[in-house]
Amino acid sequence: MKWDFNSINVLKEFAEYISKTFDSLGEAELAKEVSDFTYNSFTTSSEYLGEYRILLQKIIQEKKNKIDNELYEDIQKAINAINKAFSS
Repeated sequence: MKWDFNSINVLKEFAEYISKTFDSLGEAELAKEVSDFTYNSFTTSSEYLGEYRILLQKIIQEKKNKIDNELYEDIQKAINAINKAFSS
């Protein structure tokens, strides 16, 4: 899927996509973690992005064998977009 990570709203939509994807892969706990983090946390945008980056890195490390190359690349692009936002 083509993602253009140009806003926090797109990153949140991507989180919803990740949650649904992992739920369909039988990873209900991770799916819930992503969903709860995205929709049930009340933080500043900077805190959200920082914590979201950590969560995405965790997914890359722990679930790389569960995801296809396209999702892996999308997650990397999201991490890069967050890094870019912090360097601006």
